[in-house]
Amino acid sequence: EPFLKYIWNRYNFDENVAEIVDNSEFSSLCNKVDTDTYNHSNEPKNICIKFLRNLKELNNITKEDHLKRCSNIYYWLYYKIKEHNICVHTFKSIIAESNELIKQQQNIDGCYNDKLYENFDETENLVMLHIFNNNFHVIQELLNNECDSNKCSCKKFIKKCVDSYKHMRKKHCPTEKFASDKMHTCLPVNNFKEIMRHFFRRKIININFQNYLLKLLRIL
Repeated sequence: EPFLKYIWNRYNFDENVAEIVDNSEFSSLCNKVDTDTYNHSNEPKNICIKFLRNLKELNNITKEDHLKRCSNIYYWLYYKIKEHNICVHTFKSIIAESNELIKQQQNIDGCYNDKLYENFDETENLVMLHIFNNNFHVIQELLNNECDSNKCSCKKFIKKCVDSYKHMRKKHCPTEKFASDKMHTCLPVNNFKEIMRHFFRRKIININFQNYLLKLLRIL
C-alpha cells in the first residue's frame, strides 16, 4: 500500500535493522519469538527488532504526540505481518515480547488494543479506519497539495477506507448508538463518519476531491 509507506516513512518506522546502532537488547527479546514453521527467513525477527526499536523511541516523543505515534507503530506492525504472510501466532508472540520491553522501560506507556486484534477477519477494516482517523491531518495536507506524488495512492486508500466503513456499518454498527462491548468496533466507525463530515463542513479539501468523495459517500 504506497500511501501507508508514505505514513510509515514520516515516522522512520522501517529503518534497516543493520543501521540500528545497538539492537542487542531487541535481538535477545526477538530471539524468543515463536515463528511460523513455514517461514524460514529472518523477516519475523527483523520486523520484531524494528517494532521494539520504534516502541523504545517513544521515550523521546512529547506527551502530545505519544498516543498517535504509539498507535501508528502497532498499525505498522499489523501491515508488516500481513505483507510478509506471517502467522497470527507470531504476531501475538511479538506483542508478548514487546510487553517485556514495556515493563523494563518505565517511560514507555503501551497503547496496544488487544480487542482490535481479537477477530482477525475484521482487523484490517478496523486498522484501516484507525489509520485514517489517526492521520487525517496528513491526508488533508496531501489532498490540498496539487503536486504531491502520493495523492493518487491517498485517494485509493480513502476508497478502501470508505468500503471498510460501509462494511462495518452494515455488519456491526447499524446505528450510531452502541453498547459498551461494541465500543472497540463502532467508535472508529463513528469517528470516520465525523471526520468526513468535518471535511465537508469546513471545506478544507479542494472542490475536485470533494466531488470525488461525494460519489463514495452516498451512504453517509
